[in-house]
Amino acid sequence: MELEGKPDFQGLKACGMKAGTFVIDAKWEGKYGLLEHSAERFPHFEEILARIHSDSHFLGVWAAFMRCEDPKLVGLTTAHMLCRPNGEPITINEGPTRYYSFDFTPPEVQQVLRRSAKAFMKRYRPDLVKFDFGYELPSLDAGTPKDLNWAGEKLLAKGLDVVVNAMREENPDLEVQNPRSVRQGGDDLPLDRYAMLVDLVVECFAESNSVFASLVGGRRVVVVVEPKTNLVEKVEAR
Repeated sequence: MELEGKPDFQGLKACGMKAGTFVIDAKWEGKYGLLEHSAERFPHFEEILARIHSDSHFLGVWAAFMRCEDPKLVGLTTAHMLCRPNGEPITINEGPTRYYSFDFTPPEVQQVLRRSAKAFMKRYRPDLVKFDFGYELPSLDAGTPKDLNWAGEKLLAKGLDVVVNAMREENPDLEVQNPRSVRQGGDDLPLDRYAMLVDLVVECFAESNSVFASLVGGRRVVVVVEPKTNLVEKVEAR
């Protein structure tokens, strides 16, 4: 929260709400791909984070790990981004901003993502990270990664493997929330594909305890679906 350019928590404290965790969602980043805050829009950003921790709160941060606004700024090219079948890089428009999506499979991209993820952890020290980008994965007819072994929903599992493992090298206790990734913007992902990706994520984090809101602890995930609506009712780890 910034009021007139200065961090302020007094109003929040005065309202009587006892928050255990503060989560900073989208729009804090300067350019997608750098994992750095906008110093122009949020000059007191790091001061705010320090205040959150000093007041004994946990800090959660949403971050756009899959997005890249300017590949040159991280030492890559558009050839390292997800591309259409004709070789043209896929772009997504968000208001005046246009960005690409990292192809997680080339080793050089993984090196960049690991380096930026570790720098992000050292600088901002989050206790919780939100990673929910399955809804931006292209369908197989729209775009594929260089390594087709990770095509489709599997690409998200690869991204989680690269980014989350790097972050946990800095903080082994980091919680990772992956709330909507496998539902592609709502409820249009068929159940069999949903279950397949759940299995992939469980396999990817067999020794983790914080995927899907900390429900997975090396145990099999059971997805309970309401048959009439095909919506996920609950997720259980057994």
